[in-house]
Amino acid sequence: MSEEQIGGTPEQEVEELSKEPVPITGGELVALFKSEQFMHTLRLAADYTRATGHESGLSVFKDIFDRKKETLFITGLEKGGTENFHTAEVEGESSGIILARMFSEGLIPIPLLSLHFHPGHPDIIPIASEGDLFGLNVQKFQEIRQEDFQVLCYPLAMIGEVDENGNCVFLLLQERFRGKLTPDSKIIIDDSEQLDNVVSREKTLSIFRNGGYRAEIIRVSKTDEVSKADLKKIQTFAFKPEVVEKKDKR
Repeated sequence: MSEEQIGGTPEQEVEELSKEPVPITGGELVALFKSEQFMHTLRLAADYTRATGHESGLSVFKDIFDRKKETLFITGLEKGGTENFHTAEVEGESSGIILARMFSEGLIPIPLLSLHFHPGHPDIIPIASEGDLFGLNVQKFQEIRQEDFQVLCYPLAMIGEVDENGNCVFLLLQERFRGKLTPDSKIIIDDSEQLDNVVSREKTLSIFRNGGYRAEIIRVSKTDEVSKADLKKIQTFAFKPEVVEKKDKR
């Protein structure tokens, strides 16, 4: 697979960053869900959580100037604990290794998607914890090259549950607001207690949509199949990254 190379002197880097970032299209997101590597690692995570009762997942990164849309960077299986996704072990390449490799190749990485499974509630609609929401918000603001520039992006979060047969259900989230999440944010202060007891798909989606998120629920079968209807939902999470100066943070 070919990769567009970006690099040079600091002056050249600033000039490169002034170019328009490449939009993440709905077709590109659908292609990710059809890719063998992504589905293989998703299945490893589902099986690990089902067997151990621990959280697990994966992360996906993209070069912000990849106009050929050929290369996605997918971590190996990331293993967490019983109540959090702070990884202690990765089978394969970790996020840190992938980011270091991308920078060494002159690429400008942005997070495209983070996925993790919550253990223990296969019959309940997946719910994002406050930690999940703050983590997604942090990913939106990416510092680039000696913190001279900042990339504003809108990655996807996938929070999943897996049943005893290996069928998976995911809550897909994407921020629709530009600012930083705070303890006073509506989704946190009004709805965090409700989120612990929600089992209705409609109520779940309503809470997050009213809180400023794009939200959908999709399913991945035990044979790693995604329905056409769910692939159409995934397409709606397309976004365009923005390059902004650090002094203009919002």
